[in-house]
Amino acid sequence: MIRIETELFISAPPEKVWDVLLDFDKYPEWNPFVFFAQGEKSKGGKLLIKVNSPDGAAKVFNFTVYLNAFEPNKFLAWAGKPLLPWLFSGVHYFRLEKAGDGTLFTHGETFSGLIANMLKKKILRDFPKGYAAMNVALAKRCSG
Repeated sequence: MIRIETELFISAPPEKVWDVLLDFDKYPEWNPFVFFAQGEKSKGGKLLIKVNSPDGAAKVFNFTVYLNAFEPNKFLAWAGKPLLPWLFSGVHYFRLEKAGDGTLFTHGETFSGLIANMLKKKILRDFPKGYAAMNVALAKRCSG
């Protein structure tokens, strides 16, 4: 299993961060990584998402994912339903923890499967950049 995790302190309470994170219609205005999300905002909900390639290659990836965790103001996670999970699977997550007057925002993903292991160096090199860019943009959006 491969795990990427990024953290950032956001100067806004978890409720504000959650509201921005769940306002999918506004993603194109601020989110440089996941620039499109549409779907059901509840556990088990189906989402259609579009993600910019984190390596700057100007590629767009389309995914259908399902919310496998949905705890308002605390935790959100999604994953696809691969036909061959031994080949490739991932769980993308966001954790919000109250930290003083703000939020400790954790953004990560776990990858598993044969393809993930083959791409391990690329995943570990490129993906944190996309996650960090989203984190910074989220913090800016929450302060506005």
